[in-house]
Amino acid sequence: MERRFFYHAFGVGVGGRITRPCCEVIEAQAATALPSVGGYGSSHVDSFRFKDIVSVRSARAYVVGSRDDDNRSLNTSVTVTVEGLNILDVITADVITARLASRHSTGDDEPVITAVGSEFRNLRIGGELVNVQINCKPLFEERPYSAFKDESKQKRAEPWLVSKDGQRMLGSIFTPHEIDVPSVGKVFLGEILLLPYSRRLTMVRVALGSPVDGDAELASGEINGTTYP
Repeated sequence: MERRFFYHAFGVGVGGRITRPCCEVIEAQAATALPSVGGYGSSHVDSFRFKDIVSVRSARAYVVGSRDDDNRSLNTSVTVTVEGLNILDVITADVITARLASRHSTGDDEPVITAVGSEFRNLRIGGELVNVQINCKPLFEERPYSAFKDESKQKRAEPWLVSKDGQRMLGSIFTPHEIDVPSVGKVFLGEILLLPYSRRLTMVRVALGSPVDGDAELASGEINGTTYP
């Protein structure tokens, strides 16, 4: 069997589940995935509304995987953009973009991955503007996972969770990371999971509390790529 590169990328605009006052799934919207041989994939939805709980004016996701012209690197990207977010008329945003891009040079063991382009525009909670600051600037540069392992003990504005074997790190690319919203629940911003060959970014995750209970996420994507065997 030949040794070959497996591309991997997917994106989801909106998804989740509600457990109270009803028990229903928010079916994934604007969801797409990349074939293992590379190529292009996209998905788009307009005017999505789940009851009066979650709505977006539009959501779109696209993924790309290709070799460069000189055959020196294999490149992958995922971009997910949500516009006109409204959750319970409390959490709103004009634009939310999650973007991850990977470059795996043919002679390197690890890919370098960046989150450059990920951003919030006019994110508000209860009408108040949320002043989002970058928590970890190296995540917006091209860095391999090994570089973050070396920096994992450095102090940051938000704590990072590191697995016992050092092969997984969970943190946030933004501050604040967690916001308590009375009668709504908790909002988590810019959560990112780092592994040696992949990263998963979720720009907004909401753990809803009474009277509406459930979980929702918006502008989420994952990217990696590696050669087997």
